[in-house]
Amino acid sequence: MAGSRLFLRPVLAVMLAMSLGVPLWAQLGRVNGTVRDVDGRPLKGATVVAENPDLSPGSFTAITNEKGQFSMIGLRSGAWSFTASSPGFAAASGRARVQTIGSNQPLEFRLQRSTVFGGGGVLAGVNVKGLQEQIAAADDSVAAGRYDEALAGYRDVLAKAPALTMINLQIGRTLQLKRDVAGAVALYRDWLAHDAGNERAIVALGLALLEAGDVAQAEATLAPVAQSSSASAAVLFGYAEVKLAQGLDDDAARFYERAAAADATWVKPLLKRGLVALNKGDRDGAAKYLDRVVALAPASEEASQARTLLEQLRR
Repeated sequence: MAGSRLFLRPVLAVMLAMSLGVPLWAQLGRVNGTVRDVDGRPLKGATVVAENPDLSPGSFTAITNEKGQFSMIGLRSGAWSFTASSPGFAAASGRARVQTIGSNQPLEFRLQRSTVFGGGGVLAGVNVKGLQEQIAAADDSVAAGRYDEALAGYRDVLAKAPALTMINLQIGRTLQLKRDVAGAVALYRDWLAHDAGNERAIVALGLALLEAGDVAQAEATLAPVAQSSSASAAVLFGYAEVKLAQGLDDDAARFYERAAAADATWVKPLLKRGLVALNKGDRDGAAKYLDRVVALAPASEEASQARTLLEQLRR
């Protein structure tokens, strides 16, 4: 069994390289939508964040106009998480698969008023259209590899509209693309110092710490939220990555499965669960998970990777 593990472990690195090696220009999609309150009134200045940590760029932010409309362009094909938020309202989230051929289904968010946050007005006097254009320009700079230019743009947006804290995701991930992982870690920690319960900041910090090689701190960051019965798929997946880095394949498998159960549309946890089975020499178990990936999202990058592995397994 030890010899089998030594032979199969590189598969993880190979598959990661495959997923990162797709050129950005090869798969670009547009997503449009609206954000309204529960009575159907459009919400101007709402923030919509798209996230897919498996892709690069892995996050986009848009701001709604006076009609509550938003638009994002440049997303690569795959399953994305979308979160809409506005001061005075509870955030709403969902997942949607983005395609690059043809049109994508418009997204519709209905936000309920919340007593937790204060009233609106945080974007009063701010040129919302100008912010939208500035964010889009920074996103384009990331796609073109002009990271310093992108960082300057994102930071200027945040300075003009401090309420748009989710811009920190773009700043942090751009720092990581620039190989400034220490800077990203510092940013996420500062974000959490001002918003201790922000789950996205927790996940971003945990994964950045893991990228920096600080597995112990990544564990300490993610463990408290991952152990909750209500943990999100993103948290569970991040914690599974920590367990995998620790060489605890059984624990990693358990949390990958929980992540897949928490979000039935997300095939990445299933792909990683198949790779863990492969690392343990369980070819039948690996094939079962890889087949599920192909069945659930046949046009996804994960399905392409799964088919490659299945072909090798069935020779």
